[in-house]
Amino acid sequence: DKVFEKYYLRLVSFINSYINNIGDAEDIAQNSFVIFWEKRGDLKADSQIAPLLFKIAKNATLDFLRHKSVVNRHSSGVRDEILFINSQLSTIALDELDENRFNYYRVKSQIKTILMSLPIGDRKIFILSRFNNLTNSEIAKLLNLSPKTIEKRLSLTIKVFKKHFKIMIIFLR
Repeated sequence: DKVFEKYYLRLVSFINSYINNIGDAEDIAQNSFVIFWEKRGDLKADSQIAPLLFKIAKNATLDFLRHKSVVNRHSSGVRDEILFINSQLSTIALDELDENRFNYYRVKSQIKTILMSLPIGDRKIFILSRFNNLTNSEIAKLLNLSPKTIEKRLSLTIKVFKKHFKIMIIFLR
């Protein structure tokens, strides 16, 4: 139930972005959860749920699009031809989808969200340190603060990141 509640809307949105039909997207998402449930015995203790669910959804969506392509190929008319082309483009896009890139963008988004939740001073220190590769002394001079203050605030910010990602990893299992 928790996995379904956490991922259902995301799966539907993901699938719908390729097929543009919310009813079919909901059906495919539900079927993806059934497949996931049937494969639960194959999961290892350290398996991540999200990548597996999205891979199942991706494959189910590809199957749907391929079937739709066959049906559309046997239909006639300009509208059906446009639907066929859209289906083909979605199939190509899904075939090229790289789950690692998907996870990269999700983590990047999480980092941005955490950064935006930090006080502006701590955010500035973290960006100068981690993205601009400045030393604590250089940051201290730039912001007219002591190096110890920079070290302390940077340490607290890193703890926020560690706590957030530790929680995220726990929820993905």
